[in-house]
Amino acid sequence: MSYITKDGIELSEETLDELAEHFERGELPGRVRRVLVGRPRISLEQLKLIGAKVPESLVDAFDRKASAHGQTRSQRIRQLIERDVSEA
Repeated sequence: MSYITKDGIELSEETLDELAEHFERGELPGRVRRVLVGRPRISLEQLKLIGAKVPESLVDAFDRKASAHGQTRSQRIRQLIERDVSEA
């Protein structure tokens, strides 16, 4: 008999028995990787929060445009700032 994991990996009875033996000895087979918690970094530099007051209708229109481009508001703002600075 075999089992299919949530990721689609097939595990046989033999494989499960081998894994159980490792676990019982306190061994965790496989690679140990550093687990990063939170969102991925977007820059190696320190980030600084900026803000501006904008009419609600303009924010709504901006959000719709960002969404149409598959972006979040923050992604779109960063893109526009980078474009503006590179033109200088």
